[in-house]
Amino acid sequence: MSARISLTVLAAPDVPQPPPAKNIDVLSYRPCDQQCRQCSYVEPDADPEGPRGSAEEVAFLRRLRASYPEATMFLYPRDIVTAKPLLPVMQEVRQPETLTNGHRLTPALVDELLAHGLKQVQITLFGTATEQEFYNRNTADEYERIKANVRLCADRGLRVQINNVLARDTMHSMEAVCDAAVACGAHRVRFLRLVPTGDAGHLPKDLLLTWDDLVGVVIPTFERLKAKYGPRLYLAFGVNFGPNFHGKTVAQARDKIVRRNTGVQPEDQFCPAVGGEYWNVSTQSGNVHWCFMNVVDENQRIGKVDWDTGRVTIDRPVDLSRETLRRRLGGACAAEACAYQEVCFGGCRTTAQLFATGTAEERLYAGMDMCLTPAYARYAAARAAESE
Repeated sequence: MSARISLTVLAAPDVPQPPPAKNIDVLSYRPCDQQCRQCSYVEPDADPEGPRGSAEEVAFLRRLRASYPEATMFLYPRDIVTAKPLLPVMQEVRQPETLTNGHRLTPALVDELLAHGLKQVQITLFGTATEQEFYNRNTADEYERIKANVRLCADRGLRVQINNVLARDTMHSMEAVCDAAVACGAHRVRFLRLVPTGDAGHLPKDLLLTWDDLVGVVIPTFERLKAKYGPRLYLAFGVNFGPNFHGKTVAQARDKIVRRNTGVQPEDQFCPAVGGEYWNVSTQSGNVHWCFMNVVDENQRIGKVDWDTGRVTIDRPVDLSRETLRRRLGGACAAEACAYQEVCFGGCRTTAQLFATGTAEERLYAGMDMCLTPAYARYAAARAAESE
């Protein structure tokens, strides 16, 4: 048996190790029974020395947690249906929710999730069977089964958040997906923006939303649906749209972030990667990234994990400190361009990178290509002009 070389030995000796992250997310590359066209969990690397089988993976997760007892941990399996052996660890870290494509849920599995302390599942659902088939590769029968399983979860006391991916060909189905969510008993719909990462990087570019789509279609529809459903359905945008601070003072914007992040460390910032306080660890490659959305790019990794000890070595650090972001953020997120920069620190850094051009360093500090705050300002101005 060949001896393993600890990855900590391989790190460059002149790279100072930063403080441990306050948040550690773990991507568990369990099998998935479908290949969604917008999947972000697409990692090209696999370490043959990594965990083999459930028992080894669970043991590694416990070593990782023991190495960083002060950090919060969250597990991201591709689908909980194929990752049930991870449920005891989820219970140990008090994880409140998990992901599933929804069409293979059963009453027994829902009860098992509840028994392990989970309170919510996230399920991707589109407004039409055609959209569901194109983006998630579900058949029409599976689409109906997913909706039935949302009701199954709700009836058994497991809350459901519907994730809906907005693109130019799905944005007109926002009401349809909300109608389905209410009919099936879901309590929340979160609209995520289609971005060119993972498998979505292979989709036609003309599917990506534009500023005009956001201001002219998405926001007006969102606001109308908020009024339509009221307290029956909570509607939210994903972070890759940026924050909405329109009409708020800087202090009110900061308070909004703190309230949104209640119970999550750190509580006072929009992007958890700011300050190096977030690590994403892959059980497939052993790579550590500063965002789970950039795992597809090995060049974006910041470190490695030692399988035997659970210790992380940061050998390719990036500077996302608050001080550097204040000084170096450009475009719409520059200090002179946005009054909320000191609160937001540049929105979703991976989204900004994905739509930016230039060198890797220039993209790291690029401004968001679109953001809800100025978009809502344009929306409000248009409505005011219409009322005159």
